[in-house]
Amino acid sequence: MPTLSQQYARAVYTQIDAIRGCNEQFHKDYGRLCNRFPNLVLQNGLAQTLGFLTAKAVGDARSAEGVFLGQLAEILHQPPVQFLDVVINAALPDYRRLTRQALAAAIWYKRFAQSVLGIDATGERSSGDDEGENPDG
Repeated sequence: MPTLSQQYARAVYTQIDAIRGCNEQFHKDYGRLCNRFPNLVLQNGLAQTLGFLTAKAVGDARSAEGVFLGQLAEILHQPPVQFLDVVINAALPDYRRLTRQALAAAIWYKRFAQSVLGIDATGERSSGDDEGENPDG
């Protein structure tokens, strides 16, 4: 039986792999968000972070924020439309559990944004993707 971390890794990889075909600007916005999300949660809390992302996604569910929120809700087995409401209205033990789960999944979003999409924390292509590098020295 796979661990929770393995389940998150598999699910997140599938989600990020599915957006490979999107345009470069979406990759940059989405990758930057994946890299920033864990710090936003740690600094501001899950509810405030989700509120911020929801505000940025209003009117455009296909924005990086809208896609990320939908994907995170799916990973945490929450209804995407009511995800913020569920978090805001959660009892303290449930809120803590949701926060721990969101942070555990966020590790995989960050790792796969960097490795699969090649986007670093600045939202730019990682230096390892430079064309013209000669691996033979």
